[in-house]
Amino acid sequence: MSIGIAFIGTFATILPTNSALEVAKDLIQYGVSNNYVDQDYKLFAARQLRATDSPGTRLVAEIQNWPHWTTLDQEQKSCPD
Repeated sequence: MSIGIAFIGTFATILPTNSALEVAKDLIQYGVSNNYVDQDYKLFAARQLRATDSPGTRLVAEIQNWPHWTTLDQEQKSCPD
């Protein structure tokens, strides 16, 4: 199972607001705390899984510092388990 969180906007050079970033982190934590999201979840950006610029270079740089960020090797570029 997977879930997606979308940030509306273009984040190639800027970040979403601090409150939007915090709400995303809180939503993930809510999911973990209420057993909707596995405690050992993996965090990916859309561009890791398909050909897209989403969610933007600047936002990817930010979420790479979040807990559970997962890097894919070239041969792993299919939807993870």
